[in-house]
Amino acid sequence: MLHQYSDEILEEVRRALIADRSFEFKRTGDHLRQGICPNCGMPECFVDLRKPFRVSCGRLNNCQWSATVRELYPEIFENLSRRHPATPENPNATADAYLRDVRGFDLDKIRGMYFQANAKHKNKDEFYPAVKVIISQTCYWLRLIDADDVRRNGAKSKIIGDYRGFGWIPPGMTFDVGDQVWITEGIFKSMAFLHIGLKAISGLSASNLPRQIIEANKGKQIVWIVAEDADEAGRNAAEKFRKEIETMGEAVRIAFPQSGEDWDDAFRDGRLNADYIDKSFWRGFYFLAPTALAKAFFYYCLTGREHHVFDFKFALWRYKTGSGRNDDQNAFKYPDPERGWNMPAAEIGKYMAKFSNFCEIKEICPCKPQFLYIEQDILTGERTNTFYVQFANGTPSMLLTSDGTLYKNPDNFSNALLKYTGFAPFNGGPADLAALHREWFRTSVKFVRGIPFIGYEAGTRIFITPDFAYCGGQFQKVNEYGFVSFGRDSVKCNLAGLTIRKAVNEFNGDWINDYYDAFDKNGIALLAWWLGTLFAEQIRLKQDSWTFLEYTGAPGSGKSTQIKFCWRLFGIDNYEGFDPNKTTPAGRARQMTQISNLPVVLLEGDRAETDGRRNLKAFDFNELKDMFNYGAPVRTTGVKTGGSETLKLIFRGGILITQNAEVKAHPAVLSRIVHCHCTQDHFTKENAKQADRLKQLTSAELGGFLHAALRNERTLLDGFFRQYDSVMADFERRNAGGEVKEYRVRHCHAQVAAWVRMLPALFPQLSAARIEAVVDHLWERAKNRQQRLTGDHPMLEQFWEVYEYLHERKLPGGGIQEMLNHSKDPALIAINLPHFQEQAANAKQNLPPAGELTSLFKTSQRHRCLGMKSVRSAIFEKTMTCWVFERQEVRRPGD
Repeated sequence: MLHQYSDEILEEVRRALIADRSFEFKRTGDHLRQGICPNCGMPECFVDLRKPFRVSCGRLNNCQWSATVRELYPEIFENLSRRHPATPENPNATADAYLRDVRGFDLDKIRGMYFQANAKHKNKDEFYPAVKVIISQTCYWLRLIDADDVRRNGAKSKIIGDYRGFGWIPPGMTFDVGDQVWITEGIFKSMAFLHIGLKAISGLSASNLPRQIIEANKGKQIVWIVAEDADEAGRNAAEKFRKEIETMGEAVRIAFPQSGEDWDDAFRDGRLNADYIDKSFWRGFYFLAPTALAKAFFYYCLTGREHHVFDFKFALWRYKTGSGRNDDQNAFKYPDPERGWNMPAAEIGKYMAKFSNFCEIKEICPCKPQFLYIEQDILTGERTNTFYVQFANGTPSMLLTSDGTLYKNPDNFSNALLKYTGFAPFNGGPADLAALHREWFRTSVKFVRGIPFIGYEAGTRIFITPDFAYCGGQFQKVNEYGFVSFGRDSVKCNLAGLTIRKAVNEFNGDWINDYYDAFDKNGIALLAWWLGTLFAEQIRLKQDSWTFLEYTGAPGSGKSTQIKFCWRLFGIDNYEGFDPNKTTPAGRARQMTQISNLPVVLLEGDRAETDGRRNLKAFDFNELKDMFNYGAPVRTTGVKTGGSETLKLIFRGGILITQNAEVKAHPAVLSRIVHCHCTQDHFTKENAKQADRLKQLTSAELGGFLHAALRNERTLLDGFFRQYDSVMADFERRNAGGEVKEYRVRHCHAQVAAWVRMLPALFPQLSAARIEAVVDHLWERAKNRQQRLTGDHPMLEQFWEVYEYLHERKLPGGGIQEMLNHSKDPALIAINLPHFQEQAANAKQNLPPAGELTSLFKTSQRHRCLGMKSVRSAIFEKTMTCWVFERQEVRRPGD
């Protein structure tokens, strides 16, 4: 095995293995054993800490799972410039570390073939460390080293200068008579061949044949070996190059690596050896076979199998030989023990003619279905098989999904193909389907977790969207089959309702001070909460809760502008939220469970009233209470299994309530809310211009914020938990007089304040003074929230103030007459609402809408509500419908 990792990398790998809770290894000396296998779930994984290169499952017959530490912990092998910066003593230090630790090369074998340089960003005046390789006097190749730089630049390598028809020749390599010279499409692939003693040059791309090098060395009886990648583009290029080299009068052979890997992948894993090379020549014949008969022939020569199903030009074929061996079969001597697979074409043709005498070959399907993976829905557990289907007649390829019954018999398989393709049946028999099944499932099956929402999936710690994903700060685009893989975990987002812009600019937060000036402290609190919601599930896991945010304000105070701006920070256009009053409970549940670690914005809807009553039943904010905590069910539904199983739909996001008036709810809900009220008090002509500039920023310009936050997940989360502890300690000192009695109120406001203090991690332009001003503001909001909890809703306060103003009249004799209380019981207050409204109007006193009041009466703390009752009126001496309250001493907040 070829492993050239530095001692520092190896030590970091050891620490990662020991700390990896997904394996739960047990340590015995220098070995980790009994780790939980991610494939079979058995405690059979092991690794040698002295040579920690690969983790494997010990169930060799039943599982065979194995993964390199580079696959398991890619972050250790990335961004090496911080760990190995270039120095005057070693200006190639970063390049050396990259080529040794990431590419697996022996630096002594490639010394002088490269050096370290700085590569300029393709659009900016930024420079990144890179490996530089000279191609010619006018051309060189640059390969960025750090993964973060690759992401920022949008490309990992580039060639400066014209290289068409030319390529890279390793310094010092000669072209001698009778040589075999390998031609690859990449410099690192050629370096891999040099490590095993083979001569190799590089054409630098799959489309470039270094014909000038071939022309310069014609007549030396050199065998040029075209070693492209084994994908479709590589096979097409190899066939094209073979024909061109043959027209030049030169000898040419074709070799391919194992499907699904590069030559340097095999080298890094220690498998690029004589046996691998020999098999690569067979792959050259097999993959470029000109006829179905030829392809069947080469497979038979390798395996000797009497029955086989294979693909040719995107159709399925089947060959089978006679049950008894004949003279033609017995005469086979291909491949030749001495010459291997590379025999003259005429000899191969003779053997192929003999093969056709005892082989029956037939097309059995006009398309090529290739099994990809099994998808399992994380909620329902339902499993489906996914296939990639290509067509012989040029029909565009497609993905096909079906349950496991398609393997039951050829008819089921044919029906599944016809259902999705409309025209391509399977005409093979049971043996053919069984052969396909064996081929598809002869190695461990890839399982992909189907995610029915957008955002963070706690089981894998992956933030997934339909187009890209992040895990531990690492970015991946969704592959052509719809999923991403991070180490052992593969996930697929199955929700397409929320569109997050893919193409966004690199994050630039220069707008932040405009934002502060335009939207003041409330705006910064909103931005901090918005950022924190990206990590709501991680916060709930540790603190059991993530606060709700209430964002109120009069029309024109900028609420909608700010919220739409925040959505554009996530690359989402033309969206604000939804009105919970205008949807059913099932509809609300769908809206609330289709996201994770993203905000759910509840908008104020139509508050129209008729005769003091709502046209529609208003949404009860008390329904939100449990969504504060981790794993809160939003709704429970039945599962179509024929049994009594149920499915709990879990809330995983953050709740933002935005309306003109304050939320009416029980104290338990109110204590979970951080309330910010927007006004126009800070508006000026200057910050109006700043707000206009912010409105003009598009999601393409702002959407890099989402990527910057997810890329810095660990830094932001670790910082948040530290800042939370600091803020809570600060709040406890401020609360020495007990102004904010409720711990939950202090906790919620501290969560948002902690994220305020984390904003400089993304916005260094924000001054410390501005940050602390917002923290102070949130403490004031905490005090306000405590007052709200110990008092009545502002509308109810207004109601009781008008009542106190109007309900008593002094009589001429010195007595008191109650004008609004219809109760004859001095311990009760009975109010007929129409009568009260009439008296208030006569006295020119404003009352809140009757519908708002009736929903608030049951929360009254000044006088406890006993409900609506029929009362014999002490004022009119007739029975009237009244709201009845228990008379209490008036207690105002702060008294």
